Amino acid sequence: MKANTEIWELIGKVLHQEASQQEQQELSAWRSQLPENEKIYVEALKVWEQTGTYLDLEKFDSDNGWKAVASDIKKPKTFRLTLSRIAVAASVMVLVAVAAFWLPFKTNQLNLVTQQTNNVTTLNDIVLPDGTKVSLNVGSNLSFPEEFSGENREVYLTGEAFFLVKHNPQKPFIIHAGESKIRVLGTSFNVNAYPEKDTVEVIVSTGKVEFSTKDAKQLILTKGEKGTLALSKSNLKKSENTNPNYAAWMNKTMTFRNTPLGDVVETLRKVYHVDIQFDEEVVNEKEWTVTFHDQSLATVFSIMERTFDIKVEYNDDVYTLIHRNQ
Repeated sequence: MKANTEIWELIGKVLHQEASQQEQQELSAWRSQLPENEKIYVEALKVWEQTGTYLDLEKFDSDNGWKAVASDIKKPKTFRLTLSRIAVAASVMVLVAVAAFWLPFKTNQLNLVTQQTNNVTTLNDIVLPDGTKVSLNVGSNLSFPEEFSGENREVYLTGEAFFLVKHNPQKPFIIHAGESKIRVLGTSFNVNAYPEKDTVEVIVSTGKVEFSTKDAKQLILTKGEKGTLALSKSNLKKSENTNPNYAAWMNKTMTFRNTPLGDVVETLRKVYHVDIQFDEEVVNEKEWTVTFHDQSLATVFSIMERTFDIKVEYNDDVYTLIHRNQ
């Protein structure tokens, strides 16, 4: 995306609230590209908060400060500085200095496991250094160290994964997912945190999970409960999980009980990662009670066609449900 120095300048502008909307979106995209990027941003934020968010401009040498940052930038014929720009320049200097010190000394290199293929039969199953087992969904990546050192076991997730965490009360397991953090001692749960979505969702299968946001909002979730974070509103809420198929993408077990056919199709889209289209009248007032376990999509469609007056056509990577008499 950008060179390292430009990234730090962009971070400085965003933290000082001097970035344009386009620059904010650019930084957000960079943060979501790799968990390591998010970790760098979090470290920068910590430094920003610890060294003082707002600089004392009366004591700041504005000329020398700006020249140090902008020495390699070609200046236009007319160049005017505002106090806010000077403050941004100072903040960038601090962040670049921290980057120069901190980045070379990252000794515990993160491993990055990525699941980008649409082949749902080859999903990644990962065993972490502590014995924790992770299933990684399509379009997702997980970063973790070669060994867990320090007081916590920390990993970084983009996308969706199911965790079966090895119990260790002395060393909590922490997942950084978007703008949220999930902290556990030993349990199983599903995390959905795709960067293109406005929500982060946690559903607990067993045990207890602490689900929190960067602004210190927090929920405790237990078996059968769901936590949802609306990112745009920073709204965190807890509810009962009513979706029996939340982990079907992993175990390929789908259970429907008098489920509207439109909802069935939505589940099939998520589980098999395919495009399925239909007109509303095709599925209107149709409900399905059926269970599938590790069945191919072709088998599911075959049973659907025999159950309802529906025919499934496939063209240009799109499945279309139509009335049988069409």
